[in-house]
Amino acid sequence: MSKVEFIEADDYYDMACQWRREGELEKAIECFKHVIELNKFFIYAYVDMADVYAVKRDYHAAVSVLKRAVKLDPQFDLLYYNTAKYLYKCGDFPGAVKYIEDAVELNSTELYNRVRSVILKKMKI
Repeated sequence: MSKVEFIEADDYYDMACQWRREGELEKAIECFKHVIELNKFFIYAYVDMADVYAVKRDYHAAVSVLKRAVKLDPQFDLLYYNTAKYLYKCGDFPGAVKYIEDAVELNSTELYNRVRSVILKKMKI
């Protein structure tokens, strides 16, 4: 990646975040996609694009984006946590458990442990 592409990816990321703040979700998604085309390792572009899909209640798309990011950065616990959260919202409780367990394994925070308890409780109902 050239320095110019790095700067362009950063600029598009800023633009995507601005579109998101303004409620222009489709424009934000397009900018996040362009960021990823320029720099596939810009992990927060995946995180934020997934969040935009979640705002649109397109949890399946959010999960798909995050699963791509997990392949690129398998040690980033937030990717697993967010994937678990959106799988839960899709009603995929077994999938949510798998991803929250991975998040806890990487970083056993109070939040992740509480979320794991909620998901496990939901599965028993």
